[in-house]
Amino acid sequence: MKSGQKVLPWILLPVILAYGLVVATGSAGWAPAQNLSSSPATSKAVQLAQDATLTLHAVWVDEGPGNEEILTRRRDPGTGEWTAIENLSQFDWSDSGAVLLFDQYGLGHLVWTRRYARALGAPDEGSDLMYRQWRDNAWQAEEVLDHNPSFTPGAYGLVLTPKSDHVLLFVVWNGGYRYAEFHDGAWSPLTAWDYSLGVNLARVLVDDQNHLHAAAYGPNSSWIGYDPYFYDAYYLFNDGSGWTASYNVSYTSSVASDLDMAFDKQGRLHFVWCDPDSPYSTESKRSAVWERVLANNTWSPYTAITRQVPNESIFDIGLRADVSNTLHLAWSAAILMDGEVTEAALYYSTGDGTGWFAPEEVHNSTRLSRNLDLLVGNEAVYLAWEEPSPLLDNRDIYFTCKACVQNPHGQIFLPLLGKGHP
Repeated sequence: MKSGQKVLPWILLPVILAYGLVVATGSAGWAPAQNLSSSPATSKAVQLAQDATLTLHAVWVDEGPGNEEILTRRRDPGTGEWTAIENLSQFDWSDSGAVLLFDQYGLGHLVWTRRYARALGAPDEGSDLMYRQWRDNAWQAEEVLDHNPSFTPGAYGLVLTPKSDHVLLFVVWNGGYRYAEFHDGAWSPLTAWDYSLGVNLARVLVDDQNHLHAAAYGPNSSWIGYDPYFYDAYYLFNDGSGWTASYNVSYTSSVASDLDMAFDKQGRLHFVWCDPDSPYSTESKRSAVWERVLANNTWSPYTAITRQVPNESIFDIGLRADVSNTLHLAWSAAILMDGEVTEAALYYSTGDGTGWFAPEEVHNSTRLSRNLDLLVGNEAVYLAWEEPSPLLDNRDIYFTCKACVQNPHGQIFLPLLGKGHP
């Protein structure tokens, strides 16, 4: 789950730039990994969503050549085959930061940031919030939800959340947010910027009382004081009267490179985050997926879900609940020796709310798998992530699934539909 605004500290980059060969092997009932992008440019920030026909949609950002585009493919639930790659943005400059959600009425909502500047050769200057809707088995024409006449240095953090009969959109930037609602077929105007929270919203859930629960990245409170190069994980609550003050869930025991939340069968909120245990962090005790549970307005103590492995760093996580509120957790881990990746893997586990079952190894490689997205569908579990290509100096989008229909023809690469690519 990669929503909200989060930037990996620059001091972590040297330890994640060394990679080896991809090993596309399936295990524990997981299908062999498929390369969905197969692009000469870097592909990143994949999002998965399933529509009312159980068709799976994957969207991601392609970095070139010369501009960023929003690309997509769809997976047939009956055959397991993927459609050709489609360009959803069709713009000469920068389109990135896409989020995708299907609501209870079967409408798909795709939102992203479009940026352009005269200094980059564009005829105008701006940062626009763009929108396309999936309706009647097709993508509708794009719309501009908001125009900012300034060129922002990065894409907005975006969070889509279904709530009763409407959809909430949170736009996040530099500790502030604004929001809009999709209701009766149209988006409301975005609210004014609100910087009172002081954190970056990353995930928002709705409980059975229609209250909002948010996970966010915020200032790092290490034991020596404020550390600007890392984030802590924060929690906020909104019962309709406004947001509570942000609560530092990770506090001084760890930092958060990724975070997520889900409700279990008993209605308890499970808040998870991961710490890569950077040597530059003053408060990291060990690399782990950490968990705290909120029940009856009380937080449980810190618990490490993952076992400790020497020299292992855990970078990304995804947590989802299925229709029965069984919990599903995925994470990426790598063994780092002298700053180089010697072994990397994706793992998966399930939980009943009181504990976690033994993890499964989903995919192994000697290249670091990053920015994963986990989706639990009606009939299967889906996982997508980005990983460096074994042949090119780029990153591609990979996909696997558990208990799913597999393409009998194996891995097929289809031509791109749209401009800007060979």
